[in-house]
Amino acid sequence: MVLTGAADPFERAHLDAIKAATARPVIDLAGRLSLIELAAVIARCELALGVDTAAMHLAAGFGKPQVVLYGPTNPYHWRPRHRRAVIALAGQNDPLNSFILKHRSAPMDELSTDAVIRAMDTARASEAQQ
Repeated sequence: MVLTGAADPFERAHLDAIKAATARPVIDLAGRLSLIELAAVIARCELALGVDTAAMHLAAGFGKPQVVLYGPTNPYHWRPRHRRAVIALAGQNDPLNSFILKHRSAPMDELSTDAVIRAMDTARASEAQQ
């Protein structure tokens, strides 16, 4: 598992919580990569997971399996448009299968860990069928 992101204290706290919750070895590259280096890491990943950021758009550009997390932004406009993308929306229990112009906006804290895990399971199952 490779973690990327910013080095600011707010994000650092989330990244540290992720590291503490996993039994897998973690390579923490947060705050240490240029955009070109981040693209190289994403190009080699098996699954990209994150909020709607440049990193997820890079993963989409590479056609990588990905789980993209949305809260206040509407995935109708900004979601990846390839078959290997799974969308998790705050306030929803299961990954989205249809997109409408006006999804209910919700803060990211309404996106549960269980919903993210279900989205990851969906992405892995989809890859296994390929």
